[in-house]
Amino acid sequence: MLGQANDRKKRTGKEKSCKKGQLLFHPSHGVCRIRGIVSRPELAVDGLCYWIEPKKRGRSTVCFFITTSRLPESGFHIPASGKKASEVVDYLKNGEKQKRLMGMERVETLRALAKKNTALDYAKALHMIIDHPEQEVNREMRQLFKYYLEGLVRELSFSLELTVSLAAALVKASLQERTKLEEWILKVIDSVEE
Repeated sequence: MLGQANDRKKRTGKEKSCKKGQLLFHPSHGVCRIRGIVSRPELAVDGLCYWIEPKKRGRSTVCFFITTSRLPESGFHIPASGKKASEVVDYLKNGEKQKRLMGMERVETLRALAKKNTALDYAKALHMIIDHPEQEVNREMRQLFKYYLEGLVRELSFSLELTVSLAAALVKASLQERTKLEEWILKVIDSVEE
């Protein structure tokens, strides 16, 4: 328990290198732990990779070997602290309306936010998609919305020590304070599972 508290204190989301035992978050894989830094010459020029395993493994033997230089673009990042997570919730409620972007400019902006790979950037992406009328939100935008939403909900769940369903309800309520949500958005939020 003490180790987990120390992990939470140290997380700022800006660290460049990680250590064995450190917790990471990935929007699709959830909370993971660095099991070690290992040599995998076939994967990297310098051969060094993070050996990452999901914290809740169950019967799965999934693990990831991510080169130390490519960790940010892999989607793994240091989870938001409780304070930062609270700031993200405030942003969901009060964030500025996003500039109206169309076509490839919108897709490229959303991809750039994904590369920044923080809870706040995920919240900005949600706002960007929500701020467009429903007829302008195509299938790809809906898939991106679901990806960002699920990642953000799971990270807030971890950082604020809530169940996933409570974190989803918090995100929904926060977004509804800012704007009226389209029916498809409400369905996506309500579909987030533990």
